[in-house]
Parts: sequence; C-alpha cells; structure tokens
Amino acid sequence: MARRAASRGRDPVKTLIGDAQRLLDEGRNDEAIERARQAMLVRKSPQAYAIETRAFCAKGDSDKARRAFRRVLGSHREPTLVACAELGVQLVEP
Repeated sequence: MARRAASRGRDPVKTLIGDAQRLLDEGRNDEAIERARQAMLVRKSPQAYAIETRAFCAKGDSDKARRAFRRVLGSHREPTLVACAELGVQLVEP
C-alpha cells in the first residue's frame, strides 16, 4: 500500500497514518496498530505512536500503551493522555 501511495506522489507515511486513524475510529484496534507500525517502518512518527498508544488503551493493554507513549511527542501527547484516561488507562503517574 505504501508503494502505491508513493507512486501517486503521496507521502506514504501520511497515507498509512490516515488509514490507521480510520481503523482506530472504527474500533479495529489490532489493524490500527499494524497500520501505524507500517508507517513507522517507513519513517518514525509521533502521530503513528499516538495512534498505536490509543489502540493499546482501547484494548486495555496498559503496559504496551505506556511503552508506545514514551515515543509520543509534542502536540500529540495531551490528546493521547486524555483519550486513554477516558478509557481508564493512566499513561503517567499522577
């Protein structure tokens, strides 16, 4: 998929992240994690780590969510903290 997007002049990471976000929004957490990881193989992205973190939170896997959250940077941190807290997962100590 990333190659097709690249061949059409699109940024493959943005395409993969968009797909991962859509999958997360649809509650397809395992697929969202896979797509976010595909994006990270092309280029590390705080947004992809944020999606991966939120998907782990949705699955109730706090350990993996906390590990992924360590790589969430900048403007993606606060929304990720809030989203996971709403799902009952605390990513950082109070």
